[in-house]
Amino acid sequence: MSNERFSLGPVSKFNSNAIGKPGQRTFRLLIESDIGSACLWLEKQQLLELSLLLRQLLRDYFQGNDISVNPNLTSLSEIAQVNPTIEFTIAQLNVNFDDSTHLWVMEAYDSDDSVGNDPTLNVEIQSDVLLGFVEEALAICSAGRPLCPLCSNPINEGVNHVCPLKNGHIKH
Repeated sequence: MSNERFSLGPVSKFNSNAIGKPGQRTFRLLIESDIGSACLWLEKQQLLELSLLLRQLLRDYFQGNDISVNPNLTSLSEIAQVNPTIEFTIAQLNVNFDDSTHLWVMEAYDSDDSVGNDPTLNVEIQSDVLLGFVEEALAICSAGRPLCPLCSNPINEGVNHVCPLKNGHIKH
């Protein structure tokens, strides 16, 4: 990616998606606005941390007041068909609430960006859209391989799990 900077303004669609089988999945954010669309690649752990952070920010901001997902929001199957005008792998994300617009502002930085001072992409997101994203992202992250209850490492299907907390021994 070049050192170009993009602003998509208020987004109409903001979803997460996983491609592939558990253990071999790749993860992405799919974003669309009237100005354009973006596909931002990230690691599963980044997606999980982002969704947990956003959930907490939404709770803190609304302080117990109810917020619900807009039932008219676009489904993932619709947004997955978008050919993005912007695509890169995320190195860093910043999220802030803009009191003047009542929108969440997300700034994404490209991992290949040599400049790194300004965000590669910024978007503005409504709270109900963000809540829908959080619910979707948490469901995607939990749909992967099961975790070992002792060490929290993923357990691969059809393979004996060697748990370091059990000293790595496997009973045969």
